[in-house]
Amino acid sequence: MLAADDPATLVLDVDVVVGMIAGWREDFWGTLPAARRLGAAMARAHLSAGHDVVLPQLVTADEEIAPYREAAAGSGAGFAEVVLLGDLPTSAARFAARAAGSTDPVGTRVAEIQRAVRAALAAA
Repeated sequence: MLAADDPATLVLDVDVVVGMIAGWREDFWGTLPAARRLGAAMARAHLSAGHDVVLPQLVTADEEIAPYREAAAGSGAGFAEVVLLGDLPTSAARFAARAAGSTDPVGTRVAEIQRAVRAALAAA
């Protein structure tokens, strides 16, 4: 919805970038840092061209978001974070729903990871 008002907005889903890197199926978590670096470079290029970027990602550590902050600062753009909070069951259901209809292999892999996390939480 944030991008709907400006068709030039880049909706930068780093999970999609992960799927562009060979070896992601064998090592999703190992591929993620490279995808984040590429994502930050894409954001910088798009922001430098005067366009907006939306990063629909769960980012839980300062070092994960830092490259995007730097991309915004380096291109003279502003930076804002928006966090949508939900309780664990609601969040888990949303992730499951996102992946349920997905034919995207990265979405399917994220769903597998999410199911494993849910199972581990339920067992704890």
